[in-house]
Amino acid sequence: MKKENVCKNLSDYVSADFFMCACQKPIVKNAWQEYEPIVRELNDALRNMPPLYAQENEGYKAKVYAHYFGGATDVFVTECSGGDAFGYVILNGDYDNSELGYVSIEEITSIEALNLDFYWEVCPLSEALMQVDAEYFSNM
Repeated sequence: MKKENVCKNLSDYVSADFFMCACQKPIVKNAWQEYEPIVRELNDALRNMPPLYAQENEGYKAKVYAHYFGGATDVFVTECSGGDAFGYVILNGDYDNSELGYVSIEEITSIEALNLDFYWEVCPLSEALMQVDAEYFSNM
């Protein structure tokens, strides 16, 4: 009989635990049985995120591996090494000043108003931006 590797808590899923916002962790832990399958899939996707500079020549074709959202703010993470990440940030719906740049995962995960999108599917940045506002980002 094959013994399954059973993860009993969030910390067993290192990538999901690292990228998950602090405000989400208590909710997940309190309803672990319901969240475990979601966290498992999330962990698998995040574990495959490329390191910094791996997609630097891809521009808006770079794949987004993590999405944080809250109010009119969106953060799309394309690469990460340690706590340093690269991606696209839209603050408070200000598309004109949104930009590609470096972000700190520790800073993002500590912001009470942001949540990690548990159902994010890896896609090119251009496609992710079209999900936010197809009309505005149609020329990307």
